[in-house]
Amino acid sequence: ELIGVGGGDTFRINNASANTVFSVNGGAGTNPDILDLTPNASVELDSINLPGFPGSEIIGIEQIILTNSDLSGIGNISGDITLNGTSNLSGSGSVTGNITLNDGTLSTSGLITGNVINQVGTITPGGAGAIGTIQIQGDFTQTRGIVNIEVENAGLAAGTGYDLLEIIGDVTLGSNLRLLPINAYTPADNDTLTPFTYTGVRTGVFSVINSTTNTDFTDTYNELTPPSNLTLVLNTVP
Repeated sequence: ELIGVGGGDTFRINNASANTVFSVNGGAGTNPDILDLTPNASVELDSINLPGFPGSEIIGIEQIILTNSDLSGIGNISGDITLNGTSNLSGSGSVTGNITLNDGTLSTSGLITGNVINQVGTITPGGAGAIGTIQIQGDFTQTRGIVNIEVENAGLAAGTGYDLLEIIGDVTLGSNLRLLPINAYTPADNDTLTPFTYTGVRTGVFSVINSTTNTDFTDTYNELTPPSNLTLVLNTVP
């Protein structure tokens, strides 16, 4: 079964007083249910959330394809997600399923239960201009994508003063990790960040770690005491 949302259309699931569930039953195996968002379409989960109502959900769909489209909100999503083009997956709801970034942006802040493969996309925990944490309970692979870590206050903990990408699983690393200052943060010598943690086996390293400021880094993968982490010590360049 194919559920399509056309270009320029908005499919919105609002929840003012009770849970809303967008559910498609059946179609497993060789006939998977697919939510296919064509260019410029958007799905907003639970734009209104009241205390006592946990939010809207998308369930029973094996595959969600975003092509130059957005999926956002505080509701929960179940199904494998593929991001293409300029697509953006955002919000604070949980995701149960694998996520593949062929392009696009993953800017959620919350739990992902599944594997994440970043091929050419961008991962920004919490979204642009906000500090957030993405916890992935699964394996993480990055080949040619970018992880953006926004920094507001290096003196605070990861996830509070700067973004955190937390992996409960194995990691295969490559390509870029980039530090982005927000809200007038200015790096100082010996500012120390641990923006990336993992509990499993690491293969590879981030091949490029850079910043939009004049800053050098000492990067260390600490793996003696779990969880392992990437520690960055900043040094300003005159």
